[in-house]
Amino acid sequence: MIDELVENVLKLENDDIVINQKIGENGAKVVNKSAGILTHCNAGALATVGYGTALGVIRSAYANDKTIKIYADETRPRQQGARLTTWELIEDGIDVTLLTDGMCSYFMKNGYIDMVVVMVKHDHIKQNWDKIKGKVVLDCFNICPLEGVYHI
Repeated sequence: MIDELVENVLKLENDDIVINQKIGENGAKVVNKSAGILTHCNAGALATVGYGTALGVIRSAYANDKTIKIYADETRPRQQGARLTTWELIEDGIDVTLLTDGMCSYFMKNGYIDMVVVMVKHDHIKQNWDKIKGKVVLDCFNICPLEGVYHI
């Protein structure tokens, strides 16, 4: 029974990494050769088994020699963006700047951010869409079309 459990866990681990890498590869296709990317919260290796969903897109773009500059929201109140996302990106050698949660509109308006990459779990969305991983992401998504910023 233990062997079967371990086998299933290892399969889940492998499947998660493969799925995350595919998300990354597909998402990286829409990243321009040079891009400023905003991400919110943490959807990297620390939130998954080892590659990440939103950060998987960023990792894949970086691996494909795209010149990317990442802007990570701090993600109040728990600071996942500040503590986790920035750490993962620094460890990977990817250029990252930490922003306070209220700065995304300024950076979009002034042309620093070309796209927003976030991974939103279904349990973070209410039927009326008033909460997507917190008000900050909803605000950023509302600003994106106004500033010509692409979001995935």
